[in-house]
Amino acid sequence: MGILDRLRGGGAAQRQEATPSTSGREEPSEILGNDEHVQPQEAPDLFRGIPDVNSIPPGSAIGSLPSPPGSSQRLYNPYEGLESALDRRVNKQAGSYSLPDQPEFLFDEEATVHRRNWSENITYYTGTGYLGGAILGGSQGVMQAVRSKPEAGLTDTARLRVNRFLNMTGRSGRTAGNALGVLGLFFAGFESFGLTYWTDGRVPDSVNSVAAAFATGALFRATRGPRAAAIAGLVGAAAVTRHAGREGRRTSLALDHLPIPSLKMSNQTYDVLWKESMLEILDQLEAETPEDTSLAPKDLSEWASIYIKYVRLLGKLENVYDQMVHPQKRQDVKQALEACIGRTVAVRRWLVKLNGDQDFINLDETLVDLKLGPEVLEVPVPRFFREDRAKEMQQREQVHEQLAARTQEAAAEAAMRQQGLEADTGNLLDPAVIAQEQAAGQALEALAMPVKRRPPDDRRAIRLGAPLTQEEAALRIQRIGRGMIARRRVAREAEAEEVFIGMRLAGPGGRDPQAILRQTEQRRKGIQAIHLTEFEAAIEPTRGKLIELEGQDMRDAIQEKINKWYLDGRDPETGEYPTFPSEEVGGSKVIMKPPAEPVDTPPEPPPPEKPAKGAKAAPPPKKEPAKKPDAKGKGGKAAPEAPEPPKEEVKVSSAFIDTMEDVVRVYVDKWQDRDEIGNLAQRHDVELLKDELRPLVFEGVREQVDDDMRIVLQNLKDMMEAERLARTGKKTKEKKGGKGAKKKGVKKEGKGKARKDPTADRSIESLYEQLVVSGIAGPSMPSHITDYVGSFAFLGTMLAKAKNARNPSLPQVRQAITEFALLPLGSQYAWDKVPMTRSILLYGAPGTGKTMLAHAVAHCAGACFLDISPRRLDGKFPGKDISMAMHIVFKVARSLAPAVIYIDEVEKVFVMDKKKAKEFGGSEPFNRMKKDLMKEVAALEPADRVLVIGSSSEPQTCVMKDEATMKSLFNKFFYLPLPDYASRQIIWPALIAKHGGALRHNFGVSTLAQVSDGYSVGAFDQVVRTLLTPERKAALGTEPLQVQEVLQGLSKMRPPSQDSIDALDAWCQKLLEPPKPAEENEDPKDKKDKGGKDKAKKPAKK
Repeated sequence: MGILDRLRGGGAAQRQEATPSTSGREEPSEILGNDEHVQPQEAPDLFRGIPDVNSIPPGSAIGSLPSPPGSSQRLYNPYEGLESALDRRVNKQAGSYSLPDQPEFLFDEEATVHRRNWSENITYYTGTGYLGGAILGGSQGVMQAVRSKPEAGLTDTARLRVNRFLNMTGRSGRTAGNALGVLGLFFAGFESFGLTYWTDGRVPDSVNSVAAAFATGALFRATRGPRAAAIAGLVGAAAVTRHAGREGRRTSLALDHLPIPSLKMSNQTYDVLWKESMLEILDQLEAETPEDTSLAPKDLSEWASIYIKYVRLLGKLENVYDQMVHPQKRQDVKQALEACIGRTVAVRRWLVKLNGDQDFINLDETLVDLKLGPEVLEVPVPRFFREDRAKEMQQREQVHEQLAARTQEAAAEAAMRQQGLEADTGNLLDPAVIAQEQAAGQALEALAMPVKRRPPDDRRAIRLGAPLTQEEAALRIQRIGRGMIARRRVAREAEAEEVFIGMRLAGPGGRDPQAILRQTEQRRKGIQAIHLTEFEAAIEPTRGKLIELEGQDMRDAIQEKINKWYLDGRDPETGEYPTFPSEEVGGSKVIMKPPAEPVDTPPEPPPPEKPAKGAKAAPPPKKEPAKKPDAKGKGGKAAPEAPEPPKEEVKVSSAFIDTMEDVVRVYVDKWQDRDEIGNLAQRHDVELLKDELRPLVFEGVREQVDDDMRIVLQNLKDMMEAERLARTGKKTKEKKGGKGAKKKGVKKEGKGKARKDPTADRSIESLYEQLVVSGIAGPSMPSHITDYVGSFAFLGTMLAKAKNARNPSLPQVRQAITEFALLPLGSQYAWDKVPMTRSILLYGAPGTGKTMLAHAVAHCAGACFLDISPRRLDGKFPGKDISMAMHIVFKVARSLAPAVIYIDEVEKVFVMDKKKAKEFGGSEPFNRMKKDLMKEVAALEPADRVLVIGSSSEPQTCVMKDEATMKSLFNKFFYLPLPDYASRQIIWPALIAKHGGALRHNFGVSTLAQVSDGYSVGAFDQVVRTLLTPERKAALGTEPLQVQEVLQGLSKMRPPSQDSIDALDAWCQKLLEPPKPAEENEDPKDKKDKGGKDKAKKPAKK
């Protein structure tokens, strides 16, 4: 049975026959009275561990939610009492649902927790305390009665002993029982009424219990003074803390023995997601490569559906890999994730081909057909890009900090020297002048401070101590207390209602689901690190055990096969033994697994092709039409008769498909049927580790055996050669020409055209330090690709058909940069197989986010960031030193890959007009780095994970050859437009929240978005940054942010001119236009007629 059959449920038919239907419900066809029955679809093997709902008999609990112990079931029919045709024809019991009498819980941990209301809590603690105290006091009284003796002069009779026993026991029992009962009453009161009501359930139960115990002890001993009360409170808190810890350990031990569906439900959840992902991969592979080729996807809409499903699959696998704690499972999930990354990028490139080589594709109609929202197009960025390179990034940060500290020390020393010089020259200010300036500044600050409102007269009178009667004082106290309680209750109810309907998030102290989710994710990341450390620590001991237990058997098996091969390969005539294979060929691998002999069948296909190639009548017509169009007016009738050469059909790349099939196969063979009942903690599996290490151990043993056998066989050959020469009477001859051969080899190697490395004698650390000091290398800004927010183009396809859509939407730009730059750069596996995108150009108006996106790509990919903008290099590498700088930058980028090389104002590098170059400023022309930059970028190989990102606000500055040269440098061009109205409505709140501000519900975002038309996102960010000072953020609680404040700051900004926007749009449309075929197939005679001889020679001179 093949892998697809196993995953698709090859044994589903047998299971269906073996398992009779026990469902009390009738099939839909039977209910509706149809004669034809719908055949149920076979369930795949991936979900055979999950019970079918239809197979659950009536009266049994449906679902997997645990119920409290002792709960019973009840039948519930939602259509009971409704006189409908469906209610009359459907069996009553079949339409009923089995529900528990008590509440269900999502986790068994919740079901095992004992819950009590306030009355039960008081009864429990008071009664338990009194009974416990009575028992303890009675026991103490018994001990005292046993040790007591009768009074002097009295005879100790049995009646006196019983009387004394009862009196002492009752007295001690009553005293202790009353004391512990009062303690239980205090504790229950504080825990139920005081703390729980006061905190509104926002504080954990353990903290409430400890606080209630402290308050109980303090109140119980309050009459003995504050010191005794404090000591009693601490004793009570310590006792409750110890009890809570013991109960927590007991609960954890009990939960560890619960069945799989209860505890560790989060682990099982990610296992189910993994199963679903494997099934979706099979669906995708079948959709792309069906058995019937006529069903294969062809047009853009069909491939767009496949692409959207890949994006969703990528997000699911990324979530599974990020949160799964089993180290060996994470290895296999990562392979699936990287294969999905590569396949998503490959399909995205194919969509660009189908879209006429346009990088921005409108998928709004496809989303409507699939009934999905635009959020599914958000390509997730895997978090393991940064996690896997955490050590490298930490080392780079340490280098930056050390060099920054050195720079600060040098600056401080220079400042001290400068101050010393000023002191020597007597340029010190008068202290009186300094005092006057400080006083004036304080006065200005006092005037700028907001004037506090003075309290009303009645409040002032109360504060001054106006006489009040006892009744008035009591009424005022009640009014204040009741008002405070009522306001708190109303505020809590309003907040709970807003949280419930989704108008606001829960507060930081509340049970915010998002906050709880983040805490859970962080906890699981810690468990991941622990399990990974344990897994890595177990590798070497397990390898040693394998070598100890199985190493000798492996060695014997390998030697046996080598000996057999050596004896079988001996020449019977000459007696010579075969030569042992070298390590380059594979050594003994060739002996144990010899390569398959070439079959004679492959040469058979060429004969049918020979007649096609032999028909020499076909080529001449191909050449004749090429000559006839040159002569105008001649051969006009012959051109249609000539058959055009058949165009090769371009197909989507098949990369990553084999890998995805292997991933599914590994899952089925290793994890699908694996029993993990004994591994609830999801630690590494020792047996799987042995299976993974066994091939490595075998390879190590084989290499050792090869080395030993080479020595033995060489000695054997030498002995046989010596015996042969001794019989013939000749002497052994030494081989000559060893040195000569080496010299020739060296000369041949020297004749190669390998590039010389002028920095071969320097380490990468020293080169990187030089770049840091020069300001080229540095940490990337901590920005994420999702910070580039905007609104989805819901009418993109319609506007494109009407030719009204000029610019892409901001989410389309973010999506394209993620798929063409970020994902391949972050994944080595995807970079090796996807066609290389070595450089991209981001162009748009100033402030549209070009630099931020470049930093976001480097930050999300965990890449090294190098900035070689012409203004940054100005004055640092004069003359020919710029060549050395370019060499060092690209050498460091290759060594510290992945790396991002950023060039701001890249158009200034290619402007060769001297007049324009002078307008740019700078101590040296910016185009001095053009030649070396082009050479270094052209020298990048596919294995070099280096991405060059250029940004330009005025790409139209380059004209003619300068423009062609700049275009030849970049593979992709992405236009960053100004935000539209819908995007501005999203950007303004996002920027305010990013800088620590908050908006009220009545803030006029729509007004602000309408007024800010024509401004860039950079202007928005500068306005918000200037407005939200620490003082203004502190006053947001009493003085909320107003639209007028934002508009006042926006009025100081200068928007981009309309001429520059039009020029950028024109340059963008020029890029989208296909090249004119007339210019490519232009006749040389026409060139002479148009330009003359002089014009034809000028380009040759240049």
